[in-house]
Amino acid sequence: MAALGGDGDQDALDLEEQLAALEADMLAAADRLEFEQAAALRDRIVRMKSGEQDSASASSGAGRPRSRAGITTRGRRGRKT
Repeated sequence: MAALGGDGDQDALDLEEQLAALEADMLAAADRLEFEQAAALRDRIVRMKSGEQDSASASSGAGRPRSRAGITTRGRRGRKT
């Protein structure tokens, strides 16, 4: 196995590990029929893969489903999630 050449390689490995963990969380949420949470995790994975800053974890509404306009959506029975 080759030695890692620098921080860039480590960052790529860290990103891969984060993506794998998020994907496992997404699949687990779907298995629990928590589709809103699974979709939010899917969207986060897509953002991370495209290189966008992950604003969902930095905001106070981390993990909450959002519409395209960034507005927190409502869950079942009209309750704000």
